[in-house]
Amino acid sequence: MKLRICASLLAATLALGGLPSTAAADGGDTTRAEEAFKTVAGQVSGLAALLNGTAADATALTIDESDKADKVLSMGSDGSDALSLPADPAEPILMNREGGTSVGVALPGTPDRGKPVGGNMVLFEDIAKDTDALVQAQTDAGVRVLTVINSAQAPTEFDYNLKLDDGHKLRSLQDGRVVIVDGDDIVLSIIEAPWAYDAQGNAVAVNYTTSDDALTLNVLHDDSTVYPVLADPVFKWGIISGTMYLDRQETRNIAVAGVVPAAVFALAGPFGWYLALSVAEMVAWAWTANASDGTCLKLKFGWQWNWGRLNRFFEPGHYQDEAGVRCS
Repeated sequence: MKLRICASLLAATLALGGLPSTAAADGGDTTRAEEAFKTVAGQVSGLAALLNGTAADATALTIDESDKADKVLSMGSDGSDALSLPADPAEPILMNREGGTSVGVALPGTPDRGKPVGGNMVLFEDIAKDTDALVQAQTDAGVRVLTVINSAQAPTEFDYNLKLDDGHKLRSLQDGRVVIVDGDDIVLSIIEAPWAYDAQGNAVAVNYTTSDDALTLNVLHDDSTVYPVLADPVFKWGIISGTMYLDRQETRNIAVAGVVPAAVFALAGPFGWYLALSVAEMVAWAWTANASDGTCLKLKFGWQWNWGRLNRFFEPGHYQDEAGVRCS
């Protein structure tokens, strides 16, 4: 069974509405980073849905565009999950968790002063040669740093120095993710496995390396790359969650065999009814998957705090070619 943990969970039914407004492009005021964002997201299947599905809604944010603002964008308040995106690039991005846990993320280089763009992002230009950063607020008061690489002259390594609480440390996982754990190895924050795509939607090799409190994003762009390139990382709170992608045979197996556990759960009382309905929903999605057009079953799972409400633990759906996984 194929299991792919996503950089964030994909909401495949969302359209391109969360991308930066095309109105600015028509007026000629769109920055190169915003143009790169729109170009790459429009080329990669499922990427627009990922970016829209994890991004915080503008109504949850406070934006200050004044020249003297110390925080360009903020979310939440003291005593709750909160996020602060500073105007001064010398100051770290701050993620604060209700209860006191915090993570600070310092951008690479010495970029220009941040400015709000796209309704839920802050643009920092020139974090490195021919490289910008679009910092996007996330629904759980986490943050996605979209690294925009504009030419072959840009570096391939980008260092994000983290400010962690005492006793907290980085731990690399085999699937490409990095987690922040406390002294008891309890996961506090997740840095999803990175991705990178060029202007034609081609995947660019990418990985993380860590050293003490530093996270290095390695984007291996080369002569075959069509610029610009868009890459992660994303930092988020919560229990590890993800998406399971089933192939065609596994989808058929669920469609046929899933009826039995659904019937068994239905005999186990109220909680069993809930399980039975969940399994029945999964079976229905498996039955309606269409092998002729290459549609298979996916299962999104994991508790995820989504700014004021707890999402469902288990949610089935269909996919064809998503997050680098193809129905086959």
